[in-house]
Amino acid sequence: MKIGLIADKFQGKVNSPYGGFNYVYELAHSLRAEGLDVTFFGYLPLPDSLLKSTKVVEIGSCQPAHPLVKVITNSFDLWRNKEQLKEMNILHTISMSSLPMSTHIARSNTLPKLVFDERNVLTNEFCLRQRNVFKRVLYALFPPDYVMFLDERSLVEYHQLFPGRACDYFPSPVDVNRFSPNAQRTSSSKDKVRLLFATYLTQSKGILDLVEAMESVWQVRPDVELMIAGDGPLRESLQSFLDESRVTFLGYIPYAQMNQIYAQTDVLVHPSYREGFSRTVLEAMASGLAVITTEAGGLCMLKDLGVAKIIKPGRPQVLSDAICEMASSSDLRHRYGKMGREYVVENHSWEKAVRGILNLYSELIQDNGD
Repeated sequence: MKIGLIADKFQGKVNSPYGGFNYVYELAHSLRAEGLDVTFFGYLPLPDSLLKSTKVVEIGSCQPAHPLVKVITNSFDLWRNKEQLKEMNILHTISMSSLPMSTHIARSNTLPKLVFDERNVLTNEFCLRQRNVFKRVLYALFPPDYVMFLDERSLVEYHQLFPGRACDYFPSPVDVNRFSPNAQRTSSSKDKVRLLFATYLTQSKGILDLVEAMESVWQVRPDVELMIAGDGPLRESLQSFLDESRVTFLGYIPYAQMNQIYAQTDVLVHPSYREGFSRTVLEAMASGLAVITTEAGGLCMLKDLGVAKIIKPGRPQVLSDAICEMASSSDLRHRYGKMGREYVVENHSWEKAVRGILNLYSELIQDNGD
């Protein structure tokens, strides 16, 4: 079976790949391990790890940021490679901008079948919705054969918008072997508690709320330390006024080293306004960390499960109270860490994800009578 993976440009404004790269790389690796013939169609620059492990078709080197221009550019770039795309049995894309051309290619042939892997949510009540309106228009005009959703609320919403279209919930996967509990975490040092913020340093990820919350935390818990892993436009200003004796800036940490960072900390704090279903949160939970996060995007699914401390975004005082509560009880941290690990292993392992994806591929091809 030939699989064509399609993605947007991975490189962000800083010299680090978007988080979606880790998903695509692991997906390509997992599918190849199952004996599938995988080809990646994407933009330069591509990380060496992908170039070395997967057949790659470089469809272009420039991809604009504006959604409409991005769709037009992507359509031309994919059209130039249409003959190779037509050779695939399945086109599996995580690129919304690729929908017009990949849908056209799929519709003009018996194969390939088009699977859209929705790595975001249809509606995020804590952010502006303009792009989601644009997304709905693309879904209406260029329907894929199948849509994979990483949150159940988007699945329900899609069913309501487009009754009868094929789609289902596919949990965001995590490598539960790479990210596993550190044996010493349950016996945290009595003289300090380490918090970790690990994502892009922008306002939409809640870093400014965390900074405000920490000012209140340090008034009552001077033993709490904050580690910030990541880069972004706010890094320079944050470094200029945060106390370096209490805050450690780690900069961008390669994915291969993140398990070591999780092992050094007690609590992940992720006060984001905008998410699909954060892999950082899932990795931290798999690593046995207690997690404080918001109900943004797909993370709202964790709200009633008791596996993480869930708050609304934009509430620095509530965030401060949650941090103080977590910092004050090693038993509470251990309980959240244990329950979080069990939840991720049961629901978000790569083994389970790959089984579901392989079954989906087989069903789509069988439905075609091939």
